[in-house]
Amino acid sequence: MHTAPQAPPARRRLIPVLALATLAALALAPDLALAKTTRVEATAKPATPPRPPAPTATEAEAARSYQACLAAVRTNATTALSQAEAWVRAGGGAPADHCAGLALVELGRLPQAAARLEAAASHAKRPDLGADLLDQAGNVWLMEGSFNKAYEAFTRSLALRPNQPQVMVDRARALGAQDDWEGAAAELGKVLKLAPGNVEAHSLRAGARRRLGDLGGARADVEAALGAMPGDPDALLERGAIRHLAGDDPGARTDWIDVLKKAPESPAAEAARANIEALGLKPQADAPAP
Repeated sequence: MHTAPQAPPARRRLIPVLALATLAALALAPDLALAKTTRVEATAKPATPPRPPAPTATEAEAARSYQACLAAVRTNATTALSQAEAWVRAGGGAPADHCAGLALVELGRLPQAAARLEAAASHAKRPDLGADLLDQAGNVWLMEGSFNKAYEAFTRSLALRPNQPQVMVDRARALGAQDDWEGAAAELGKVLKLAPGNVEAHSLRAGARRRLGDLGGARADVEAALGAMPGDPDALLERGAIRHLAGDDPGARTDWIDVLKKAPESPAAEAARANIEALGLKPQADAPAP
């Protein structure tokens, strides 16, 4: 009888890092107190494109407040939260709520952070910004362990901006976290129709299929992931699990040792090490020490 190995950990994008791209968008968004662009009618002879109007003094001040708050998040999250809360009370809108949410993540206050990111999304008039903020909120709910709330946030994000592969992958992770492996596999199948060769989707669907007892499908997915990205730690971790369940413990150990070598500080390595120890496949001298 085979022991079920530890499942590959879901990749979790760090919210502060994720935020940087969205923050740039927020800093340019018309609905977030910054420069508005004007519609220009086409002419027979294209001229030099007109520049958008310069920000007003109020808009420029809002932009400076935003950047100062973000800088504080990276250096002193407590100070950043205090600044952001004051800005919220002053009517700072989505940028203020967003900065407060990021500060709360840094402080480990995850339920409050997710709620604040959802508030920021509700204030965003541009659907793409609202979708990004809801995706971030969903990732915080995942980190906090509120998987149904995460699923709901991802679903709302996709309602604002459909067919976004990464958000769909996130939603599949929320389903898997609730042991809805059929739902997760189906969602990842949709991702792979939109983005064939998506390594994360293949690796996660391999795990879902393995949980459903479809080792052939799981093996096909994990080999597709490794074909697209040889040496991917999550895919190697999953292939080791599949090999173990198929009775190939030496092959499983080889994959898990490769994870330890390629990404010794990663969550995948932690899971690989736990599998090796739990299954009695003692690491040899060629495996990095914990």
